[in-house]
Amino acid sequence: MRPVPHSTLLGMTQVMLNAIHAAISAADAVSVALVGRRSADPNHQRTADLLEQVAGASPEIKQRAKQLRTLLAKKNVVEYESRKASAKEAGDALERAKRFFDWSQQTVRRTQPQSS
Repeated sequence: MRPVPHSTLLGMTQVMLNAIHAAISAADAVSVALVGRRSADPNHQRTADLLEQVAGASPEIKQRAKQLRTLLAKKNVVEYESRKASAKEAGDALERAKRFFDWSQQTVRRTQPQSS
């Protein structure tokens, strides 16, 4: 088995981080749509905290906040522990972020007034 080139690992890390940042932005969009505010805290865990706060009694939104926390944990490993993401990790993060984004898009659309 041949080692993976360093440049490929750097690319996978960027894919993973970009996917996770997209999920963070999607969470912000849901919070803005539901309560008109988003977290401005540089600690992205606060974005998940706010999502849980706006969830109220919604188990669906609480579950999505948990999913965001899972992505954030992956982000912290590659961003702050100087470990590069593998292609498998990047693909997993990308798929999770896409599902999160799709949910957020549907949630935001449901909050918009219907045009006649």
